[in-house]
Amino acid sequence: MRIHEIITESLDAMGTDDAGDGVVKDKSDRPEYTALITALENLRNSNPGAKSPSIEADVLINMVKHIPGGEGFHQALLDSAAKDNDIVKRLIKDIKVDPHDGKNYVNLMPPESSPDSESGDADLGLAGTTPDNGSKVVSGMAKRAAKR
Repeated sequence: MRIHEIITESLDAMGTDDAGDGVVKDKSDRPEYTALITALENLRNSNPGAKSPSIEADVLINMVKHIPGGEGFHQALLDSAAKDNDIVKRLIKDIKVDPHDGKNYVNLMPPESSPDSESGDADLGLAGTTPDNGSKVVSGMAKRAAKR
């Protein structure tokens, strides 16, 4: 059996009509967006004290191109991701051209304004903890896990 037939059969089993239609089901789900999200998270976490971190769009695009899956990333995909992908919307504040130098800049959301950081602590049982009693919470979680 040829590779094309195997792929076609696999796509048919998933309920797609055409081999090309089932690969990307939603325009907000592209492999390049995963590379972009990785780059944005790395940037945002590398400057936790910055109020509104920003990066030149060309530099960000080059960063994404060096991440596996982002080799074909370009400005149009950056604009599309900022408009269509919910995760990217939460990471990018805006994309603007600086009137002083004419360069396109991507302004990131600060880490503390991320909805994930607010809800993520509650899921871990760390809601309402301070740095002083955080180790107590972790110790309690370890004890409960050891009992299992």
